[in-house]
Amino acid sequence: MGLAATNTGNNLIYLIDAALLGFMGISGYFGRKNLMYLDLELEFPTELYCAKPFPVRIKIKNQKKYIPVFLLNVIVGESRVLFPFIDSLSEAEAFMTLTFSKRGAYTVDDIYVCSVFPFNFFVRCRKIKKTFDVIVFPAPRRCEFAWYFERGYGTVGEVFASKMGSGAEMLSVRSYIKGDPLKYISWKATAKTGSLKTKEFAFEANRPIVIEYDKISFNSVEEKVSCIAYYILHLFKNNVPVGLKIGDRLYKPNLGISNKLKIMRELAVVPKDEE
Repeated sequence: MGLAATNTGNNLIYLIDAALLGFMGISGYFGRKNLMYLDLELEFPTELYCAKPFPVRIKIKNQKKYIPVFLLNVIVGESRVLFPFIDSLSEAEAFMTLTFSKRGAYTVDDIYVCSVFPFNFFVRCRKIKKTFDVIVFPAPRRCEFAWYFERGYGTVGEVFASKMGSGAEMLSVRSYIKGDPLKYISWKATAKTGSLKTKEFAFEANRPIVIEYDKISFNSVEEKVSCIAYYILHLFKNNVPVGLKIGDRLYKPNLGISNKLKIMRELAVVPKDEE
């Protein structure tokens, strides 16, 4: 239009061109201001498991004294969430869902804020210069070696109690495992099912177990890590103190949440090409 106005000398085209340029200038100025002076935080859950969606809390603070924020999209990877309005010197929160396909340590730095404000002519974006480090745990997977982990027999684990709880309350009846005392065999349940059954008492069900990572053999590292992760969570859920021995590192068995998180982080960063 500028070239047309110059070649024809038409004042009306000059006026229209000036109006449109001014319109674009106003759009650029307010659109840029809309993305400035923002502080963003991502809050991840305590436990993240690969291939499982999880919610992330997004907090945005508008640090501008007089100008609100309009139509703001926060984009993390392929996920996005819209903040329609954030008043000046105020905060807003929202949630988005993220998924990590593999276990391990991640640095989340692909974070953008975008907006079509004020006239929906252009989409303007600005990258947030912040990074967030997270540890993604292996996906729990139940395997066929359940009783090794739950009982600590064989070379898989070390049991820190040498006898069953005599006189304690009976919790359940389970299948007989070689080495169980004969006095704890439930003959009534054995007669009904046709296979040996053992009474399980409260003391026995809660005795500590250490899983020895290096003594467990699987076809792949991922299968091994996922299987161990499943039974660690299973044991914690059933109030069984569990620990992990991996290399020269020993995590002593207890029921603390911090102990569970330490063990799961250790499994999350096991080298994938170890075997």
